[in-house]
Amino acid sequence: MSSTKGSNKGPKKTKRQRIKSKKKAETLDEDEMPAKDPILDPAFVSVRKTAEWFCKIQSTVGLGEFYTKNLKSFNPTPFLFPSFTANKNKNRNQNIVCLEESRVKLQHEDKTKSDYIHANYVKFEGLDRPYIMTQHPLENTIEDFWRMVFYEEVLNIIAIINPTDPKTPPYWPMEAGKYTNHGAFFVHCKSVVEGKGQYTANAYTIEVLPEGCSNSHIVTLLNYPNWAKSSVPGHPLVVLKMIRMTKNETKPQAPIVVHCEHGINRAGIVVLANAITTLAFSMTEPDMPGLFKKIRSQRATIVSHKYAYIYACYVFLYYIRKRCKIHKKNLDLVNDIDNFESSVKKELELVKSAENKEKEGAVTVD
Repeated sequence: MSSTKGSNKGPKKTKRQRIKSKKKAETLDEDEMPAKDPILDPAFVSVRKTAEWFCKIQSTVGLGEFYTKNLKSFNPTPFLFPSFTANKNKNRNQNIVCLEESRVKLQHEDKTKSDYIHANYVKFEGLDRPYIMTQHPLENTIEDFWRMVFYEEVLNIIAIINPTDPKTPPYWPMEAGKYTNHGAFFVHCKSVVEGKGQYTANAYTIEVLPEGCSNSHIVTLLNYPNWAKSSVPGHPLVVLKMIRMTKNETKPQAPIVVHCEHGINRAGIVVLANAITTLAFSMTEPDMPGLFKKIRSQRATIVSHKYAYIYACYVFLYYIRKRCKIHKKNLDLVNDIDNFESSVKKELELVKSAENKEKEGAVTVD
């Protein structure tokens, strides 16, 4: 009788088979999707036109060149920032202004206190959620930050910073059960869930309670310590999962705070990628240059480098390609997106390593 030892083990997969299996597993959701796509199918005309626009620009002039010539230097009219100028000690970078019209105004019982914080609302018709884009808090603005979170009823904070970096120290307790006081605000870490991979978030449940108030506010803080300030993320799924994790079905209009060190490029990739995707799926063909200018008109200097712009577009195209592949349809569009990816891959590789870029003195993406 032959031995049955190891009989349940199949033949070892070749390297090509392992890579193919890994690629097949890279989906937004682990659950199997139905043959018909209820999300993509109704909006496919506008989605396709948007995707084709990106692919065409990349194959002709290049998205980076298009951005440099048409978008990089754009500033809104009027370009006013008097509160920014009057509060220099609350600004991380004096070259990144806080636009007056869209700035968040802090709420105080004492009306003589300053309502200024370097933070802007980004919201407009068609965007599925309002964002508050801000800088990483300075030592003297941490109380202002938590005041904003409490009174603007923020439910999610996306913090794309490394808390071990001296320039971006943690402004929240990082251990469950720990608490601290920032001026009039009690900040308590109720729980911590550590990310399971290099590009996943550490999730903190934070309780915020102002002095003299009996009702606390709970907010989820998602910290991405491995998305370095001189780089784009290691995979588009980082941004896509970030967007999915902060979607709130019960309170869809609750603002989401998103920041990196300056609240311009890494944070800008998230907001721009979500705006492109949301508007493309609204069944109207978005005006891509107009969309960018609409966001830049609310958060000055957002997406200030071509690599950030290219990557935000790439996140959208990656998502569309995955849905098409899963449902085995629109393979011509898949092929166009494959070509897009190949053409920008070398450009994106230049900014994937923060350490290498800083050593080489190359262009930095915030």
